[in-house]
Amino acid sequence: MKQQSWSVVIGSAIAVLASTNPTYAALLQTSPEAEITNIALRIPPPPPGGSGPGGSRSGDVVAIAPAEREGMNQIWHERPLLIWEGAIAQVQIRDATTGDLLWSQSVSKDDRCVAYAGEPLQAGRSYEWELYKQPDLIAEDIIFRVLDAVERDRISADLSELEAVSKTKNTAAEEIIADRSAYFAKQRLWADALTAAFVAKNEDSLSNAKKLVEMLDYITRWTSLAEFNAESHRLRPKDIHIQLFSGAGDNRSTAQIKEPYEFKYQYDSAAQEWEEPAFRVKLINNSPIPLFFALFDLAVESFAIDSLLETGTVRLAPGQEMWLNDGDPVYGIVPDELWERGVTLCKDVYKVIACTTDFEPTLLNQQELEETLAKPASDLCELVSLRHRMTQMIDRKASHQPREENPEWVANQTTLTFVRPRTISG
Repeated sequence: MKQQSWSVVIGSAIAVLASTNPTYAALLQTSPEAEITNIALRIPPPPPGGSGPGGSRSGDVVAIAPAEREGMNQIWHERPLLIWEGAIAQVQIRDATTGDLLWSQSVSKDDRCVAYAGEPLQAGRSYEWELYKQPDLIAEDIIFRVLDAVERDRISADLSELEAVSKTKNTAAEEIIADRSAYFAKQRLWADALTAAFVAKNEDSLSNAKKLVEMLDYITRWTSLAEFNAESHRLRPKDIHIQLFSGAGDNRSTAQIKEPYEFKYQYDSAAQEWEEPAFRVKLINNSPIPLFFALFDLAVESFAIDSLLETGTVRLAPGQEMWLNDGDPVYGIVPDELWERGVTLCKDVYKVIACTTDFEPTLLNQQELEETLAKPASDLCELVSLRHRMTQMIDRKASHQPREENPEWVANQTTLTFVRPRTISG
């Protein structure tokens, strides 16, 4: 499949995730006077070439599709394509309920996919895919499920209609494959999307499949953090405050701003340029106990995560407060490259997370999705839950302090909107 077609599949996946995740869909709502382009249109095609030097991660085996990720663990196909990373010797499919072996196939160490060739898998049943490094050494096993009959029939009808339209329009074979794969992406059936794409196998297929999985994990990490709203028996979200103030004057006299937070560029006619809106940010501990605070900027358009405090965390006693950037103004932006493409509005989520134990927030940082997709596909790692990552954040600081057995977490957040008009008003 050509790189351009793969970008359609990836773009469709991003658009689907944006529209079906309630938290993210709500954040994409724009003000009446602002414009925003479809996020899928701003994603570049993955780069040509393989997965880069080194091959699979330290020789490990990773199932790509089906897999245990949401949307990868259920399929429409009754004879799916099995896709993996790493060198293996054999694959097997078992009935997950009875344990009966249904099919076994030897593969070469250079193979990265094989089509299931056993009896058609049954609607509504679960199956176990076993990957063997050697005949007696299992590397990974994955449980996946075939869709229920009603859902399979609905999708089959949609695909038949899609095929009929393609024949009427004399659509090129390459475009038919891309349309079919994009359809599965819109259904959040990522394993089927990859199976459709692999119909036209080439040297970049595995790299692009890994890129899609990497992108899904990337967005999952972002949305997990955006949705995190922990509280404990002593702590509630209202106990940790984010307050915004005007960027004018200094932090002793600046006026507090009330929600909703919308900041607009102003045009400087003398300099003939747009001025970025300025504001100030204050964090306040209104809880009854000392807490370690971290502040994150979650960029809605790019899925970037950035820890904003220079020291990572700051310890605030009850009633204590602190200014971001030492009280100097912070500037909101609509990046030039987006504005030139017609994007006039960007949103950021400012998320404050506090804990009774110190932690390392930079472990959650991630760059913009565009930058990730523009690089060769990296080795796939296990997608761990946000709770597990938060434990890792504490463990990173454990050598410098006593390890609290049951740390308490609390979170709060606010959304900032930045508007950069296309034309000069007035």
